[in-house]
Amino acid sequence: MFGGDPVWPVDLGDLRLWPMESEDGPLLQELLDDLADFRTPFGEPGRADAVSTFVALPQGVDYDAKLLVGVWRNGLLIGALDCIVGYPDPATWSVGLLVVADRHRGNGVGSAVLGWLERTARDRGVRTLRAAIRRQNVDGQLFVEHHGWARDLTAVDAELGTWTKSLSAG
Repeated sequence: MFGGDPVWPVDLGDLRLWPMESEDGPLLQELLDDLADFRTPFGEPGRADAVSTFVALPQGVDYDAKLLVGVWRNGLLIGALDCIVGYPDPATWSVGLLVVADRHRGNGVGSAVLGWLERTARDRGVRTLRAAIRRQNVDGQLFVEHHGWARDLTAVDAELGTWTKSLSAG
């Protein structure tokens, strides 16, 4: 897990954030399998989506830069966050995944996790958060826009749009 780990667990009201370990793979796979709109943000579902989440890293990035966190409520995995710290440069963190189980959406879970990520990054001197969001994932785009993210119009990709948020000291 990334250097300078917060003291785990992180409690956000009735939510608990905890780094995911390989033994959490089946729970993550179940979470991803149960997303009614999985195809919209991620494309075709597969039996190894959780495995991919655990091992996916940009070329040349060490596993110490991977922040893969489960979002738990009452002992149940209800969401997950995957972020690469210090990528593509030391002052940027890149979000690869933020999912919340269907039945837990719309009540602030995603907002709480994203807010925690923003505070944590800002406290570590990060200047920018970025995320690649599939163009078909309008709900994901509206979610990050609602939280002050902006589309990077210089990024050109047929499938993905890049969204960023500048973090100021505070």
